Amino acid sequence: MVPVVNINGIEYPLDTTLRVAYRIQGANDHKPYSKVFSEIGDMLLEKQIEILYLAFQIANPEAAKTFNQQQFLAYYLEHFTLKEVMAQLEGVVKSILGDDESEEGADQEN
Repeated sequence: MVPVVNINGIEYPLDTTLRVAYRIQGANDHKPYSKVFSEIGDMLLEKQIEILYLAFQIANPEAAKTFNQQQFLAYYLEHFTLKEVMAQLEGVVKSILGDDESEEGADQEN
């Protein structure tokens, strides 16, 4: 299942390709993505939302042209709970790592 974010009533997918992991590394001093992923829970909220923005930006380049990172941050701070942010981050990371439960079920059936 592709993680999504609902912004102003519009549902946007969040990208979960290796390109997101690559961009996350670049935004975090080129630390190994596994180290960055393991430290997500200890990051500042702004950095957590930045990861979600990278996934949003890659999946929705046209929307990202009109909804920049500062606007994305402001929207999250006004409309989301910490629990929702953490669930979205978990969905993105699990999908990048190939730990998406829905995919596991499909693999077991074949």
